Amino acid sequence: RRRSQSGRCANSRGPSELLRYAGRPEEALASIDDALKRTPFPPQWFWVIRAKILLELRRYGEVVAALDNMPKKDHPAWLTLAAAHDHLGHAALAAHALAKARELRPSISSRELIAVNPYAHRDALKPLLDGLRNAGLPE
Repeated sequence: RRRSQSGRCANSRGPSELLRYAGRPEEALASIDDALKRTPFPPQWFWVIRAKILLELRRYGEVVAALDNMPKKDHPAWLTLAAAHDHLGHAALAAHALAKARELRPSISSRELIAVNPYAHRDALKPLLDGLRNAGLPE
């Protein structure tokens, strides 16, 4: 692992993910925003984490803005973007983003997302799952 100037591992997900999964999205957002301020060239996954936190906070326009920082999106970024666009009423953009995610991970389903996200409170997944179901993600 590469070390940052602070001595922490630069690719460690750190407290933002822990706070997010513990049901403390406001603190998670403050944590990732602090990391973004301290990192002149943040890894792309910082933006995905920030976007997921913003989605949980139902700040959908900010989700889109965060993911605009990623020139090459992975399937979690596309899924998050699809859900945000659905909540913003952008059905065509939501369908497009979901199609891009499924190109990268054809087997993705709501069931898989529930299984791989270790939230203390399952209702935190509601904005993601509702948006993706509306966009056409299978159960």
